[in-house]
Amino acid sequence: MKMTAQGLTKEYARKSGNANRFTALHPLDFTLETGALTVLMGRSGSGKSTLLNLLAGLMRPTGGTVLAGETDLFALSDRELSAFRNAHIGVIPQGQTAIYSLSVLENVLLPYTLTGSAEGEEIARAKALLERLDIAGLADISPADLSGGELRRMAIARALVRQPEILLADEPTADLDDENTATVCKALQAAAGAGAAVLMVTHESGAEAYADRMLTMQGGVLSE
Repeated sequence: MKMTAQGLTKEYARKSGNANRFTALHPLDFTLETGALTVLMGRSGSGKSTLLNLLAGLMRPTGGTVLAGETDLFALSDRELSAFRNAHIGVIPQGQTAIYSLSVLENVLLPYTLTGSAEGEEIARAKALLERLDIAGLADISPADLSGGELRRMAIARALVRQPEILLADEPTADLDDENTATVCKALQAAAGAGAAVLMVTHESGAEAYADRMLTMQGGVLSE
């Protein structure tokens, strides 16, 4: 599923009111192609995460549209948008989003259990992802017992478990050593190879080795 942004922009009013506004994202047109891993690099505060959150529908733009396939994300109600995102878009957020009352495996299966239940095939897929990300031995423990890097890999498995058509990853290799960084980049590359449209936001200089397309962001301006 291709994702297309047209005239997308985000502004914030400062405390002094509308006369003094901060532009986090200057108007842009952007296409995230299917079957490709797009890597977006830039310094902290450059607008990378703002763009990803707008594409995920987690933040509403000041102007412009985001189409996932033929679906206009911001024409949907909040409930419809949440259901669409759960079914079609995998999001790897920058922060920790573990639910500590659930085990690691139950956290990974959450995209299924939010709308029903996880059956044998779904459980097998979740366990295979934990194996690929080298945390299979942690499936039954609480996220409270995980390191930061293990929590990150659990979140990646959760984003991948429904085999999303669009995958948006915000600094997915943060807190990871070189070996696990390579493991995660290969997992994102494999998702693109299976037909997903994948965006990886990062400041890791080695990420370009896995990219089909490289973009940079500076001062809220996107460039190829």
